[in-house]
Amino acid sequence: MDYDYNRKAFRSVSKAVGIEPLAAAYSSCVLLELSLKQHLALISSTGNGGHNLPYLLQRVGLQHKRYLSLCNALQQQLADSLRKLFSQGRDGTPRSVPADSYPHIRYLRHSSDWVPSSNSDGDILALNGSLQRIISLLTTSIGVSV
Repeated sequence: MDYDYNRKAFRSVSKAVGIEPLAAAYSSCVLLELSLKQHLALISSTGNGGHNLPYLLQRVGLQHKRYLSLCNALQQQLADSLRKLFSQGRDGTPRSVPADSYPHIRYLRHSSDWVPSSNSDGDILALNGSLQRIISLLTTSIGVSV
């Protein structure tokens, strides 16, 4: 069982030209999650890590000890990038995006819509930068198919 179709679909969006940074970031997060779960053989596991990208990256580092310190550093960068973003909470108040649940970025409070507690394109581009560094390490050094 694989996520090949889903990964192909989200890869096409994350690599598309002219799309908004949020769409690229979200697609890259989904692509990364599915690719890591496939690589770690967690697709059919109840302990599959959910949407916790830093945890999944940590697991890759533990499997590939040579890259453990780099995975840990990238894991921290990703967690920090996610926590710097604000999403709209269920109660209508701004909330920091949890590092263990990237789908909250679907409700991002962008500065073009919100005045207090919001994020700019620069904040989203920083997240994209973290994601691209992770994807580059995984594909070029560790052999994860992303």
